Amino acid sequence: PADPAAAISAVAALQLPDGHWALEGLAEALGFKVSALEALLAKLPEWPVGRSEALEPEPWRPVAATSLARKAMERCATVLAASSDGDSSQAATKVRRQEALSLAEKASPLGPEVLNSAEAWLDMALAGSVGHGSSIAVQRQKQSLVLERLISELLNSRYPLPDWRKALAARKKQASASAPQAQSAPVTAESSTSAERPVPANGEAATAPPALTRQSSGELLLQWRDLPSAPLEPGALSWTSAMSLLHLNGGSGGGDFAAAARGSDRHQAAEDERCGRVALLATWLAEALGTRVARLRVVAWGAEEFALIKQATRSAPAALGEHAACTRRHLGGNEFVGLLEFLPGISVQGKEAHDRLTAMGPEPLRHFWRGVGRLIALDALINNLDRVPLLWNNEGNTGNLLLLPGRGSEEAQVLGIDQAVTAIVEGPGRDRYLQRLQKLASAAFRGPKAEQAEAEAGAGEWTVAEGLARTREAFEINCLVVPDSEALFEGIRAGLERVAAGWQDGTLREALEAGVAKADEVFASATVDVGTKQLPLMRDFVAAAAQVVTQEAAAAQAAAAS
Repeated sequence: PADPAAAISAVAALQLPDGHWALEGLAEALGFKVSALEALLAKLPEWPVGRSEALEPEPWRPVAATSLARKAMERCATVLAASSDGDSSQAATKVRRQEALSLAEKASPLGPEVLNSAEAWLDMALAGSVGHGSSIAVQRQKQSLVLERLISELLNSRYPLPDWRKALAARKKQASASAPQAQSAPVTAESSTSAERPVPANGEAATAPPALTRQSSGELLLQWRDLPSAPLEPGALSWTSAMSLLHLNGGSGGGDFAAAARGSDRHQAAEDERCGRVALLATWLAEALGTRVARLRVVAWGAEEFALIKQATRSAPAALGEHAACTRRHLGGNEFVGLLEFLPGISVQGKEAHDRLTAMGPEPLRHFWRGVGRLIALDALINNLDRVPLLWNNEGNTGNLLLLPGRGSEEAQVLGIDQAVTAIVEGPGRDRYLQRLQKLASAAFRGPKAEQAEAEAGAGEWTVAEGLARTREAFEINCLVVPDSEALFEGIRAGLERVAAGWQDGTLREALEAGVAKADEVFASATVDVGTKQLPLMRDFVAAAAQVVTQEAAAAQAAAAS
């Protein structure tokens, strides 16, 4: 039977001083037949060679061996972390995984650098003397992903990944078992103070829980928030001088990201599905409309910067030990890395947002709500349903609004994060959405006349009043503030006016076409489907939405003139 712990130690002990592995010995260490590894090598394409490069004999063998060793140790650590009968919480699982990987550090001649040195060697081997940005290096990177998939299939036969459904069920069962039983009287804050701790039935004083002194990710983020943002332009970031790492888990659609600081600057290196074509297109459209959102740039694996980013995530330290491992694991196998603008603001959720907003004066607060309105106009154009629920039948996510405090005489700003184009195919679904958009635009452009028409709407139809009620509820629940509906609609009107004007003069149409072409270009090197086939659908949907807004603006102008 497979012994993941023994496999980790046995594989790590075979690592060579420069960080790579030879294929000989790995089969025995992992419990495979030698023929299984030879069969894997037979499936690989021919190694691409540059014109000025000398071809080493069997170049795939050390690359395959090192990739297999690295992936096998991480797979075995995951299996060990999930196989415990003890605490099944996410935090405890992370600790067990780190403990499993420490077996590799003890057995490898390179100690704590066992995995970092392996990744560094692989990067150098794939780049060779031709360099990371060359077409030869890009071909090797693509073929290395084929190798990674073959290795995963091989490992699945002996070290299968844990069943996450069973793990989730175990966590729920554990949480249910540890939940307090119902009591006849509620426990109040006053009844659980240190002066009146409950006494067990045996009469002995209850032991106070140990004080936790370890910093949390949230505390670290508060420190990082005070740093200025780094530029996103190519060549402006000094990845070789990365000083620190921070790993955070995202919320709805957010994924995981790692942040690296350089001097007094900071930036984010994010692995995230929404950093794909939907987010890129949404970001470029927002820029064309003058609506402030966090900027995004995607770096493909063929670029030299991609290798520098990976090296930075391997070499930079982390205040919390597991953050470095999380960063390496989540960014290690990606074909693309999204660089997100890191802004010193707070999400519009929770007590801090409530305190900031309620402390604002009347005019700064109106400025804030007008900014929210402009973001709603952008969201309406691209069907971004994960922010303010005015047009959508959901609870919204005000955490995707970021409040930036003003400096000096500047007013506080609100901007959007995590936006995406959500296209709807032609048919009843798109028709219903565009009908809602038409009603919103009519209310923004016509005011009282639109309200009269809405009052005559049939039963069951969506109304602007219904959307405003849902919006009000979302802000009351998330940060206990009541939106200024008048200022909100001023912002919506201003945003939709920019849409109509841009569509009429062609600037928005040009931005849409250029954005689709650019997104297609950015992801041209993808070896798997990243959704670029959906770009024409996104273009058609946004165009249809822009036409509805433009027609409603023209109708409102004509009505006003008559």
